[in-house]
Amino acid sequence: MISCEKNDEKISSATGNIAGSYKLVGLTMKSSTVPEQDAMSFLFDCEKDDLYKLNADSSFQHVDAGIACEPNGTFIGNWELNGNVIRFYGETGNITKFDGTILEITTSSTISGTTYIKRSTYKKQ
Repeated sequence: MISCEKNDEKISSATGNIAGSYKLVGLTMKSSTVPEQDAMSFLFDCEKDDLYKLNADSSFQHVDAGIACEPNGTFIGNWELNGNVIRFYGETGNITKFDGTILEITTSSTISGTTYIKRSTYKKQ
């Protein structure tokens, strides 16, 4: 007898699993009046190669890696995880995907009655 079993192994988004160094590999924006569009092209080249370090002790470091920005964009702070809600680098968002390598975070804000949704996709290095 042959058995086919679907293996839907999900990686927990616990602090220890999320911890690591990430690079931003995707950024999209949309609003209630504008369809989703790629926003990576709006970043400077010096921002596209930066690293986001989420350390297991809840410390955070944004490293201006590769091409240096002027002024240097290095930042140190903390990050927090509560269920699937993550806060770091001044933003709070929902983890919409985490498979151990890809971390996708969706944030939303409303300005002057228009809701903006940003999806940031990071790849663990």
